[in-house]
Amino acid sequence: MKRTALCALLLAAGPLWAGETPFTVTDAQGGFYSVSNRSDGLDVYMHVKRLDATGALLWEDWRRSVGSDLQAATVAADPSGHLLITSLRGRGGSRVMNLIRYRLDGSVDWETDFTDGGRNVPTALAADRDGNIYVGGRVLRDGRSIARIWKYDRFGTLRWNREYADASNSALTQLQVDIHGNLIAGVEVYSGSAAAIVPSMRVALVYDSGGSRVSIQ
Repeated sequence: MKRTALCALLLAAGPLWAGETPFTVTDAQGGFYSVSNRSDGLDVYMHVKRLDATGALLWEDWRRSVGSDLQAATVAADPSGHLLITSLRGRGGSRVMNLIRYRLDGSVDWETDFTDGGRNVPTALAADRDGNIYVGGRVLRDGRSIARIWKYDRFGTLRWNREYADASNSALTQLQVDIHGNLIAGVEVYSGSAAAIVPSMRVALVYDSGGSRVSIQ
């Protein structure tokens, strides 16, 4: 399929929300997924597509949360090709973190929320060869931004979460699983307020699959 035709296919479901660019990720069969945040004028919702290697549409889904926004934040595919999406559901400070796994046929395998009183914002997503899922981001709590990692198994059960907290504010920006199954997390540390946009230091954290921190650099 020509590039112009493919772009038209990706954008054919109504206006994107607030200038958002579609998330795309390659699946295990050489095709790819596209996830867009869109708006009907009242609510933000997600438009999810799976396309084959030629750009032909295999399926699509419009994912909504009635009466509230549902905004995709990160997208990944696990080694089996399942689509993983983290999103924020709700509005304003009452939004909760949401994690969804799609089957290859476009049906939702499972969906789970995480809320603990803080405002959790996902910014990175990765999966290991066993289908375990790692979500990275930050929690806004007591006027601070604290880098945070969540581990879910392939059934959507939360196994552990870890925070990187020192005297400054921090946010997790990158996740990667190495060949040994260890999780490598990139964290930016900010001096000053939680609203600061210029990092003062970057650190790399390594955790084993059980959540124990192996090293920090």
